[in-house]
This record gives sequence, structure tokens and C-alpha cells, in this order.
Amino acid sequence: SGAGKTETVKIMMGHLASVAGGGAENEVVKRVLESQPLLESFGNAKTVRNDNSSRFGKFTQLEFDATARLGSGADGPSLVGSRCRTYLLEKSRVIQQAPGERTYHCFYGVARGRDASPLDLAKLHFTREGDLDTGTIEGVKDADRFAKTWAALGLVGVADGDRASLADLLEATLQLGDVDVEETTTSEGEGSELVRGAASEAAAAALGVDEQDLAKALVKRTMKARSEVYEIANTAQQARDARDALAKEIYVRAFDWIVAAINKATSCTVPDLKINVVGLLDIFGFESFAINRFEQLCINYTNEKLQQKFTLDLFKTVQAEYDDEGVPWTHVAFPDNAAVLQLIEGRMGVVDVLNEECVR
Repeated sequence: SGAGKTETVKIMMGHLASVAGGGAENEVVKRVLESQPLLESFGNAKTVRNDNSSRFGKFTQLEFDATARLGSGADGPSLVGSRCRTYLLEKSRVIQQAPGERTYHCFYGVARGRDASPLDLAKLHFTREGDLDTGTIEGVKDADRFAKTWAALGLVGVADGDRASLADLLEATLQLGDVDVEETTTSEGEGSELVRGAASEAAAAALGVDEQDLAKALVKRTMKARSEVYEIANTAQQARDARDALAKEIYVRAFDWIVAAINKATSCTVPDLKINVVGLLDIFGFESFAINRFEQLCINYTNEKLQQKFTLDLFKTVQAEYDDEGVPWTHVAFPDNAAVLQLIEGRMGVVDVLNEECVR
């Protein structure tokens, strides 16, 4: 993390888009380039190693007109659009952060940049344990980032009403963290009940649902056995887990909606046009926290797999080719992480053990 992957991708994308897109003022180029900081606002966060760490992976494909000559003025710009696929958004960061870290940039932007925002980050359950002193990331203040992000949303075709609804949704996600429950005893055993008050009223209003419906969603769960459907009371801890899961799912769906909006605005719209693509991969970096959860295991595992591919392509394959062709070469020592991958993905490795525990 912090090695420069995201910045390198932005530089490369800017160069390709400008050279092949007919200049930075071209509308396609504008949309393609503005989509990247937009994704950063919703997918990047401050960690102990990096103020602007990507907490998701993305694979961007720049689409070029296969019939046009690169950079030609006569045939028109050859860059005709882009598409983006995302992976493994770190959902747990929505509900908790380690000391010195922050949740996603967009939350601070809404709290500090939106007029009359009800959010007090120092009091909210989901943000009060994180870093509240940092108000500027890479020279951009949170309020200014909010203004740029909302302007970029407009550039990719998100209407004013939808932008306002998105801001409401971000506020609702954080307000949901202050909703609490208390233990109760029912005829079936231990249960829970919503603690009604300002927090539950604010969260329900922000989500656009009745407070009673919110209570039911948290304190009860529906089970299905064959043709019978019935409700089971959640314990207080299960209800809190349901609250946290709801907040994470709301954010994931909002993030996916933004990615879909970006793809709709930036992808090639010319029917049956033959295109070539240049793919740019930007992934989350390796991290080692005081507490590393399953999401971080997946992130680090991804990095180990990519490191193995790099080693295979750059060293092992080339050395084998030299041997086959009788080319003299000097041995190059390199670290081989095969043992690490075997520990994670091998027979009775970490993944197998986790699978076994999950089906018990």
C-alpha cells in the first residue's frame, strides 16, 4: 500500500486518453478522466500507511476505435469510451476503522461539505473511533472534494435529484450506526427490542421507512423450512450484527450503482463498432493491521497471486526460454512466494479450513 499503483494508473490513463482522444477538452476524454477521482471518493480511504489507499480493486478497459489511426485528426479521435469492473470493496470499513484511519472519503465530504448536514462525525458510532483530525487528503479539503465529486457525478449524467438522494443515503448509512437495541426475554427465549429515540427516528426518516419496519428488520429474521416460513427473534448482538450488515449492504449497492452510472456514461455508444481495448489494473495494496479480518486476507491473497504471476512471467518463464534456446544467462535470485500461496489455497490450507468451519 502506498507504492504508487493508483497514481501510476491515473498517469497512464491520462496519457493514453489525451493522446488518443483528441485532447483533454474532448467530452469522451473528460468523462473517462473524471471517472477515476469519482471512484476514489467512494472507494478510497486513509489507512496508517497511505492517505489515499484504494480499498477495492478495479480493472479499467479503455476502448479504442479499431478502424481509426491512433491520434489521427482526419479519422476522428480513436478513444471512444471506457468500462470499469470492480472487485472486493472493503465493506467492514463502513462500520469500523482502526485508530488513525478513516472510512471512505465521501462520508467526510458529505459531513463537512453538504449544506445543513446533520452528521457529527465525533459522535457517530461508525466514525468516532477513527481519525477525525485529518480534514485534507493529498492537498484537497474534504469539503472541496465533496464539491468536485458531486460535479463529477453530474458530468457522468447523474441528475440533481439522484445526487441529493445519494447524499441522503450516505447520511442514513452513518446514522444507522447509532440505532441500538436492548435485550428482552420472550416465550421462545432471548430476544431484542429497538431502543426508540432520536437515533432510530433519524435513521428511519433518512432511509424513508417507518420506524416500526426498521425495528422489525433488525430484531427478527425470517426462516424457511420446506414450505413453512416463520420468524425468529434475534438476540441483541444478532440485531446489532443485522444493523451493521444493513449499513454495509446499503453502501455496497450505492457503490455498484455509481460504477454502473460511470460505465453507462463512458462506454462506447456506437453500435457494432469494432473496438480494441487497453486494460489497466489498479488493486488495493498489501496491508498488515493490528487486527486483520477476512477482507484483508482476500486483499493480501490477491497481492500474493499477482506477485506470483509477475515472478512467473518475468523470471521463471524467461529463464526456461533461455535454457530451451541455449542462450547463456546469469542466474537471478528472486523471492518465490509459492509456500505462502500453498498455505492459503493448498489442501487443508486457510481457505479449506475456513470453508469447513463455515458449514458446521
